[in-house]
Order: sequence, then structure tokens, then C-alpha cells
Amino acid sequence: MICPHCNANLLYKERGGKRCSRCRKKFALEPKQNPLRLHDLRFQKLDMRLSRGGGLFYTGPQLLHQAGRKLLDGKKPNYGCGVALLVGRIDNASP
Repeated sequence: MICPHCNANLLYKERGGKRCSRCRKKFALEPKQNPLRLHDLRFQKLDMRLSRGGGLFYTGPQLLHQAGRKLLDGKKPNYGCGVALLVGRIDNASP
């Protein structure tokens, strides 16, 4: 896996606790713990592809389908894992 912060190529034993052993920064997704083999950089690439550079919105099932396309290869899909995508806006203005 490549660290999303310092671009170091990390082995599984070098990224314990979802932390890069080189730059010591945390990352969100561990590919060995995820049935879709997602990691931070792959998630960012999927996001940019589905949103066409940030201009479009997409749903969770669309993201799940796109992430699992290479793993399926003609097999019946098993959606035993879920991907939650929360997008929100916080206003500090009082009513």
C-alpha cells in the first residue's frame, strides 16, 4: 500500500494501527481489513472518477458497485460490507 501522505510504499507490518511507519500519520482505510481492498488513494481515485472531478454527486450503492467491479469478474455480488459516505454542512449562525 502507498501512504497517502508521504507516498511511501508500505508493507503490512509497516502500517500497524492504520499509521504510516515513515511519516507517522494515520490513514483511514486498511486494504487487508476491507473485503473490497480499498485504501485511501483508491478511494480518492474512485471519488474523482464517479464525481467527474468533483462536479457530480453519487450514491453509496454506486460507489460500492464501482469499488467491487474488479473483484467480482462474473461472480455473484456479495454486499456483506457497507460503505458509509456522509456529506454535510455545518452552519454556525444562530437562529
